[in-house]
Amino acid sequence: MTDQTKKLDSEIASLEASIAEKAASLKVAQTGWNDWRVGNLRAAIGHEQVLLHSLMQRTALAPLRDKRSTAIFYGSNN
Repeated sequence: MTDQTKKLDSEIASLEASIAEKAASLKVAQTGWNDWRVGNLRAAIGHEQVLLHSLMQRTALAPLRDKRSTAIFYGSNN
Protein backbone atom coordinates (compact mmCIF):
# COMPACT_ATOMS: atom_id res chain seq x y z
CA MET A 1 0.00 0.00 0.00
CA THR A 2 1.45 3.35 -0.95
CA ASP A 3 1.83 6.25 1.45
CA GLN A 4 -0.80 8.19 -0.49
CA THR A 5 -3.31 5.37 -0.15
CA LYS A 6 -2.56 4.97 3.56
CA LYS A 7 -3.08 8.70 4.08
CA LEU A 8 -6.39 8.65 2.20
CA ASP A 9 -7.56 5.60 4.16
CA SER A 10 -6.74 7.27 7.49
CA GLU A 11 -8.51 10.48 6.43
CA ILE A 12 -11.57 8.47 5.39
CA ALA A 13 -11.63 6.59 8.69
CA SER A 14 -11.28 9.86 10.60
CA LEU A 15 -14.14 11.48 8.69
CA GLU A 16 -16.38 8.44 9.15
CA ALA A 17 -15.74 8.49 12.90
CA SER A 18 -16.43 12.22 13.06
CA ILE A 19 -19.68 11.85 11.13
CA ALA A 20 -20.82 9.03 13.43
CA GLU A 21 -19.99 11.13 16.50
CA LYS A 22 -21.86 14.14 15.14
CA ALA A 23 -24.85 11.95 14.20
CA ALA A 24 -25.07 10.73 17.79
CA SER A 25 -24.85 14.32 19.06
CA LEU A 26 -27.53 15.29 16.53
CA LYS A 27 -29.97 12.73 17.94
CA VAL A 28 -29.37 14.04 21.45
CA ALA A 29 -29.89 17.64 20.31
CA GLN A 30 -33.09 16.68 18.46
CA THR A 31 -34.57 15.04 21.52
CA GLY A 32 -33.72 18.15 23.55
CA TRP A 33 -35.32 20.48 20.98
CA ASN A 34 -32.05 22.38 20.66
CA ASP A 35 -32.73 23.80 17.18
CA TRP A 36 -29.58 25.92 16.90
CA ARG A 37 -27.32 22.96 17.72
CA VAL A 38 -29.31 20.67 15.39
CA GLY A 39 -28.83 23.08 12.50
CA ASN A 40 -25.09 23.40 13.15
CA LEU A 41 -24.64 19.63 13.41
CA ARG A 42 -26.60 19.00 10.20
CA ALA A 43 -24.43 21.53 8.36
CA ALA A 44 -21.24 20.00 9.76
CA ILE A 45 -22.36 16.47 8.84
CA GLY A 46 -23.29 17.60 5.34
CA HIS A 47 -19.90 19.26 4.88
CA GLU A 48 -18.05 16.18 6.11
CA GLN A 49 -20.12 13.93 3.84
CA VAL A 50 -19.05 16.03 0.86
CA LEU A 51 -15.42 15.74 1.96
CA LEU A 52 -15.84 11.99 2.43
CA HIS A 53 -17.30 11.63 -1.06
CA SER A 54 -14.36 13.59 -2.48
CA LEU A 55 -11.87 11.39 -0.64
CA MET A 56 -13.60 8.25 -1.87
CA GLN A 57 -13.25 9.50 -5.45
CA ARG A 58 -9.57 10.27 -4.88
CA THR A 59 -9.09 6.78 -3.45
CA ALA A 60 -10.69 5.26 -6.54
CA LEU A 61 -8.21 7.16 -8.70
CA ALA A 62 -5.19 6.30 -6.55
CA PRO A 63 -2.75 3.70 -7.87
CA LEU A 64 -3.70 0.14 -7.03
CA ARG A 65 -1.82 -1.82 -4.43
CA ASP A 66 0.61 -4.45 -5.56
CA LYS A 67 -1.19 -7.74 -5.89
CA ARG A 68 0.20 -11.03 -4.74
CA SER A 69 0.19 -13.83 -7.28
CA THR A 70 -2.30 -15.79 -5.13
CA ALA A 71 -4.64 -12.81 -5.08
CA ILE A 72 -4.56 -12.63 -8.85
CA PHE A 73 -5.07 -16.39 -9.15
CA TYR A 74 -8.15 -16.37 -6.89
CA GLY A 75 -9.50 -13.13 -8.33
CA SER A 76 -9.21 -11.24 -5.06
CA ASN A 77 -8.14 -7.63 -4.69
CA ASN A 78 -6.57 -8.22 -1.27
